[in-house]
Amino acid sequence: MNFEIQQMITSAFVVLIALIAKFSAKRLLERTQIKQQFQNRRKTLISKVMTLGIFFITTIIILGIWEVHPEDLSIYLASVFTIIGVAFFAQWSHLSNITAAIIIYFNHPVAIGDKIMVQDEKPIQGKITDIGLFVTTMIMEDKRKIIFANTLFLQKILFTNIDNNKNIEL
Repeated sequence: MNFEIQQMITSAFVVLIALIAKFSAKRLLERTQIKQQFQNRRKTLISKVMTLGIFFITTIIILGIWEVHPEDLSIYLASVFTIIGVAFFAQWSHLSNITAAIIIYFNHPVAIGDKIMVQDEKPIQGKITDIGLFVTTMIMEDKRKIIFANTLFLQKILFTNIDNNKNIEL
């Protein structure tokens, strides 16, 4: 069999595996959403991040299959990596907030609508109204809006009110 045909078949197989991984990740997110009672917006944001990661990994594997060497793309890759390096350094806090959003989505015991108290120099009480990729928004009893960066929200000590829908045995 011709080497180029083998490359095409292998590339198609890699794309198929990437699609299976994407749909498996989507099912995992849907189960987590149902189990943790999260809003669709949170699931959509995390799904986009996971899809982007799968795309990049698939692209790198396919470039390897087609034997595209970095030397062949040296000027292009040098420019891209320079821009990405500067962007990552300049936007490090954004990447940290996206990572924190994923952690909050899967492992944090709060959800939109929960009443919480954030332990700080002066405790802050309110109701969570939104959890996005970068920030978590809270409305205080006096109707003031508080916006926390997700990394900061993840680091603070939180006290939550347990709703009637969640059964917790002590």
